[in-house]
Amino acid sequence: MREERFLEIKIVMLAIILIAGSQVALAQDKSKKQAEWEANAAQMSEDMRHKYERLKNPTFAQIELLPRLLESSENPEELSKPYKVGDKIFFRLLITNTSSEDVSFSVANPSYYNRPQLLRDGEVVPYRAGLVELLKWKERTPGNESVRGTTLRPHETDTVIIEMKDWYEPLQPGRYLLTVKRRFIWRGEWIESSSLTFEVVPK
Repeated sequence: MREERFLEIKIVMLAIILIAGSQVALAQDKSKKQAEWEANAAQMSEDMRHKYERLKNPTFAQIELLPRLLESSENPEELSKPYKVGDKIFFRLLITNTSSEDVSFSVANPSYYNRPQLLRDGEVVPYRAGLVELLKWKERTPGNESVRGTTLRPHETDTVIIEMKDWYEPLQPGRYLLTVKRRFIWRGEWIESSSLTFEVVPK
């Protein structure tokens, strides 16, 4: 069953190229993998097209940004304490399927699907060096890595970890406001999480 769902995800990802109108020119001597994807897309059923449209416009999903989980030896007050410069800072993005249908989607590459926005004392914090260029490339190019997927049944929740070091230079002292935009396929519609505040202080 899981293999079948992963195959559905691969077919939907292919549909992105054909239905969403990719601007990427394919070489005449296409690889075997590309040829297989095109063959699958040409035979895509109405059910697959329905799945693609759901991922493109993800009204099925609610996303919520929450602090990290407590360690077994910690008490709840730990979550309200400021971080110190150099601490590992990460948060949980909860994705809940609020619809009445199962939904399957790829979780292979966070930089295709997540876009944090971080404010420090009201000012936008830029992404770390080199990341903007990578994200621009990913906006032009569909993912071709092996697909890792997940399936959410109605009202089930999946958790994605958002690590600040993946997106930003080491955070300096200040008060921060974080939100995360999420999509479920390349060039799909973005939805936005709730916001979360935290503070970073000197060591």
